[in-house]
Amino acid sequence: MIDILGNVLLRCMNVKIHLIGGKFLSFPIVNICKDAKINIGRNVLFKKGVGQYDYRNSIGCRSKCILSIGNDCTFSSTIIDVRKSVTIGNGCTFEDGVVIIDSDAHSLDFRDRRISEKDEANKINAAILIGDNVHVCIGSLILKGVTIGNNVRIGPHAVVTKSIPDNCVVEGNPARIAGYV
Repeated sequence: MIDILGNVLLRCMNVKIHLIGGKFLSFPIVNICKDAKINIGRNVLFKKGVGQYDYRNSIGCRSKCILSIGNDCTFSSTIIDVRKSVTIGNGCTFEDGVVIIDSDAHSLDFRDRRISEKDEANKINAAILIGDNVHVCIGSLILKGVTIGNNVRIGPHAVVTKSIPDNCVVEGNPARIAGYV
């Protein structure tokens, strides 16, 4: 089944989508697998970036995963790849080129990657939870299993591999606390 929702093309099979008020200023690439659940809050904006980040937002939801986006969020050329669960709070901003992925996407053992069933069975997926009023700067990467607190600023090109408490500024690769707000 193919549905047009706003100007978003969704390829759906037994997918539950709850869209309250998303706004799409560019045509995002949306890939949704069987039994995925997507909730998008009010006043959520998806737009295309500029310069080297002049590409569309991309949302991939694998089978039986959950993507939940709160109210008043903005995404600019952001990639969200959900294999388990990604929850984003209210009032969050994601600048150009941010990548959010809750999985290794493949086994870390090269021998397992040769056999797709083994590869699938041995990859690690872990939920991501992003609090309210989080600002993620250009080119940052948020990896599996992290919880990001409320009122956090993630600096440009930071790689978030560990959880971040409330009211912090983090920078670097790997991301480390650089200050407090």
